[in-house]
Amino acid sequence: MASGQRGSEQVYAVRHARERGPGPGPVRDPDIKPRDERLRTMRATITRRVRGFTLVELMVTILVGSIVIAGVYSIYTESMRGYRVQNHALEGLGQLRMAIRQLRADLRSAGFNSPAQSNQENWVDTPVGVVLSAVAIDVDPDPQVPNPSVNQNIQPQRLRLLGDFFAHKTYTSEMVSGTTVTLPWTPADGDEAAFNRVFNNKRLLRIETYGVARREQIIPIQSASFNGGLLPTITLQEPATGITGFGGGHEVSVLGYVRYRLKRDMRRDTESTKWDLVREELDGTGKVVSGTALIIAEYVIDLQIYDICLNVTSPESGTMRQVPVAIQCFPNLASLAASPYTLEPSASNVSHLLRGLTVKVSTRAPFEDEDLQFAPRGATDAPLYAFDVDPEMKGAARVYEMASTVTLMSVQARRQ
Repeated sequence: MASGQRGSEQVYAVRHARERGPGPGPVRDPDIKPRDERLRTMRATITRRVRGFTLVELMVTILVGSIVIAGVYSIYTESMRGYRVQNHALEGLGQLRMAIRQLRADLRSAGFNSPAQSNQENWVDTPVGVVLSAVAIDVDPDPQVPNPSVNQNIQPQRLRLLGDFFAHKTYTSEMVSGTTVTLPWTPADGDEAAFNRVFNNKRLLRIETYGVARREQIIPIQSASFNGGLLPTITLQEPATGITGFGGGHEVSVLGYVRYRLKRDMRRDTESTKWDLVREELDGTGKVVSGTALIIAEYVIDLQIYDICLNVTSPESGTMRQVPVAIQCFPNLASLAASPYTLEPSASNVSHLLRGLTVKVSTRAPFEDEDLQFAPRGATDAPLYAFDVDPEMKGAARVYEMASTVTLMSVQARRQ
């Protein structure tokens, strides 16, 4: 048995020697690769990792990148365009709100402490040949519209108002003697600058007296003196009549005209296509008082008065009461002109019948939008959507409009 075991060991040794190969050395593990083979494998791996894109991969990358950039740019340009349009809209609406607010305030004050129509109010005395009316509307004889052949059916109107727009209060006379009226004055009434802002030779002084019957005298102011705040005096162009005693205790107020119209802005460019809505003062004869023009809104292209409502019942003599009430409304100034009534600045003006009206202001964007298609206005009372500032340029300027209906409260208050 020992000899059989020894023979088996010899056979195993011979077989193992054959597998190991000739010569001395460790037995090679078949799972471990030689060094040279490992180096070749590493070089191949590194070569695959550092090689560049193929031409097809590069072209696909450029195409995808171009599409992404074009999309981002398109979104950016549309966003900027939307921002400009929105910014112009906000600016235009801001201009409109300012204009409508000022127009409403002055329309409500028209006729305040002043006649509504001096020809109809028989207790009112005015200078010979002077007729005073609270509201007068007419079409501007000098159309303030650039490129009228393109911007059709745009006929801006003018609005003239009479009232106490400067002090909004009634004073009590200290003394009235001939052409001199003396007023009490306190620091609460203001300083000399405040006095001169109210009393000057471009305005009218109203003196209201009560005796057997009510009487109002409207006389132009010739000059005014503050006198250091101690009993200021106003000198009139004509003497006040019917004053008894020293003339103390009579109601005194200051009247004047203001007018709204479109005016070309030539402060920077005499060829400017920019028009503004201005509020300017007029003297007793209807002439513009220099240096009083105040810009109410910029880039205005139209001012319209419509939906004019009158109480057409004839006023009672001496009281101006109108009973029963018979309201008749006219859709625009042209339809009013075709009726027996008028609001033009003339002796036939019917401001005393006026009860309400609607005023509309239209402004444009400062610049034209090349994506906006211009369409001319169909009629003078139709909505206005676009305005052609320069016919040689593509597109048009966007138009923004705002309207407000106003009740003539001060005119109504003249009813006795």
